[in-house]
Amino acid sequence: MDRACLRRNCLAWMALALFFSVSLSGFAQKDFNMEEKEMVRDFKLSNSHYLNGEKLFKKGKIDKAVKELEECLKIFPKHDKAHLILADIHLKKRDLEKAEKHILEAKDGFKHLQKWYSFTFQQYLDSLREQKASNDEQIAGLEAARGTAKGLEKSRIESRLAQLKSQNSDADTKISEFLRSGVQMPAEYNYIHGNIYLLTRRFQDAVNEYLITLEKDPRHGGACNNLATIYFMHKQIDKAREYFDKAVECGAQVNPKFKEALEKAEGK
Repeated sequence: MDRACLRRNCLAWMALALFFSVSLSGFAQKDFNMEEKEMVRDFKLSNSHYLNGEKLFKKGKIDKAVKELEECLKIFPKHDKAHLILADIHLKKRDLEKAEKHILEAKDGFKHLQKWYSFTFQQYLDSLREQKASNDEQIAGLEAARGTAKGLEKSRIESRLAQLKSQNSDADTKISEFLRSGVQMPAEYNYIHGNIYLLTRRFQDAVNEYLITLEKDPRHGGACNNLATIYFMHKQIDKAREYFDKAVECGAQVNPKFKEALEKAEGK
C-alpha cells in the first residue's frame, strides 16, 4: 500500500480523524448504548498506537510498525485500519496465512464500525454546510459594503471576499465528494484481498476483488494491471489488453516483459 494508494482513499479514511474529533457526549446525544460508548472509548485509546504504527510503516520501519499496530489491536481488536496495514505487511513478506487473517479482520472491523463512521461523516457534512451558510452571510455584508468603500478599505474587503468564496468552493467540492462516495469500505481493502487471492492462485476470487476495487476507484492502476495478468494467464488476450491499457492510462508501473508477451500473443 504505497502513498498513491493512501491518497486515493483519503476521503474514506478521513472518517477516522472525524471519529476521534467527536466527544463521547456527542455519541450520547444519539442512540448509542453504554456498551457502544465504551467501545468508542477503547477505540480512541488505541489510536495513538495506530498512528505511530502508520508513521513507522510509511518510513519503512516495519518491525517497529508491527509492534505498535499489535499494541493497538490489544486495546481494540476490531481496529480495521491496523488490520489493513498488517495485512499489507504480511502480504509483502509472503506470509499469506497471516495476511489473509488480517484482511478478513480489517473488512469485519470496518463493517463493525460503519455505524460510527456514518455518524461522523454526517457531522462533517453538517459542519461544512454551516460554514458555507456563515460565509454566505459575510459575503452578502461585504459586497454591500464594497459599494461605498475606497482605497485600502476596498482592497481589504475584496481580499476577504476572495478568501470566503474560495472556502465555499472548497466546501462545495468536499460535500459533493462525500455525497458521491458515501461511507463505504475503501477500495484498498478489496485490492489487498485480491492480491492475497492472486498469490494463493484463487484467481476467480482475485478477479472479483479487483472488479470491486475498480467499482470504488476506477483509476486504480494496480487492480487493472493485475486483472490484465490474470486474463493473460488464462489466455483471454482481449481482456488482458483492455486492462493493460487501462493500467497504463492510470499511471501504473507495468512490466515491459509483460507488454512484450502480450504483444506477441496478439501477433504483433
